[in-house]
Amino acid sequence: MKNYKCYFSVFAFLTLLSVACSEKKNDCIKCAKTLDPLLQKDLTIAPDEIFYYEAEIHGSVGIGVEYEIGDTNVVAFDHDEIRYKNKGEIAPGGDKATKTFTFKAKKLGETTLTIKETFRGDVKKTYTNKIIVKH
Repeated sequence: MKNYKCYFSVFAFLTLLSVACSEKKNDCIKCAKTLDPLLQKDLTIAPDEIFYYEAEIHGSVGIGVEYEIGDTNVVAFDHDEIRYKNKGEIAPGGDKATKTFTFKAKKLGETTLTIKETFRGDVKKTYTNKIIVKH
């Protein structure tokens, strides 16, 4: 049982960050805007602005993360990326990674983004943040 507590405490440091990006996905510049899901504060962004959420995952252990957008007409999922910690290594624990979900503001309005921490397929914690899209 101690191991479960350790893995879940890692998620306490997950952060939803806002990013100003050009149309090229690889040309992102981090902004000062950040949103910590644990604090459940609002994130205000402009139409067409990109923002992302990063979380630690570990597939072989069963640690994962999911998201749910309240209104996909206001904010939409753009793409995701997985960056493995031990790239190229085949060893126990070699699938520990950072998963990045990238979202884009589509039109003016408000919606919610719910982050779900999962363990072996079961949702263990959820965090809901309001996303406000305005000029």
